[in-house]
Amino acid sequence: MKAVFRIDGVNNATLKDVHAQNAGIGIDATNSEFEVRGATFVNVDQPYHIRDSSGRIENSESKHAVDREVGPSSSAISERRSSVGWSSPSGPRVPCHCKSCDSIFPSKSFDVARARFYLYNNSEVCPICETPGAEVSIGLYDLAEEMVTLLSGPSSSRKLLKEFEGIATSALRGRIDAEDAIKDISSRSPEAGSIYDRAEAFGKAAFGVLLVIQTQIILYEDTMAGLRSIMKDLGLFEHVYQVEHKSE
Repeated sequence: MKAVFRIDGVNNATLKDVHAQNAGIGIDATNSEFEVRGATFVNVDQPYHIRDSSGRIENSESKHAVDREVGPSSSAISERRSSVGWSSPSGPRVPCHCKSCDSIFPSKSFDVARARFYLYNNSEVCPICETPGAEVSIGLYDLAEEMVTLLSGPSSSRKLLKEFEGIATSALRGRIDAEDAIKDISSRSPEAGSIYDRAEAFGKAAFGVLLVIQTQIILYEDTMAGLRSIMKDLGLFEHVYQVEHKSE
């Protein structure tokens, strides 16, 4: 796919208030150190395609065109039909949180490999409710890493993991309040309780992410090595996480 902006082997580059529309790739970067300070992508299949690079990306937004004269691209229509209709990135998924429907879903904007970026105030369209402004959340990714580290440690037991699983499932299905779930988990493990407490800021659906970690570590304990490997093998942010609301 052709890129609107290409950066290759460049250090200290800055892109400011850039715009890309109806394109395959927005920004394609390799072996570079750069910053993006404001970017808008409209009907762009892959806003960021980054390899072996580092830097900072802030205030970028990915959205679909709603102007009838322009209309949505075929890729945008395809995305609405399926929340997993795009190519899988080379590294672990970056999660997004939609405050409108409280879903957590894999970001479509960032396809990165062997790259480290500071991400701040970046957003895209929610594939569930189609509301723009869903936040790209590195904070939730970091919490998932923290939970993997905790539950992979020698102090965790299968019994404790099963208890966490039951509590988190009850909260996701609306059987108990998130606050009560956090208190219950904290009484069994203050460290895990702290992670759940901070995860609640991303909505109760974040419990689903932590639940995947717990159940998969129970199933595959001692078979996965390395934090990054575990994150990718679990496919933590390959799927959509939603809350099952109580029926009236």
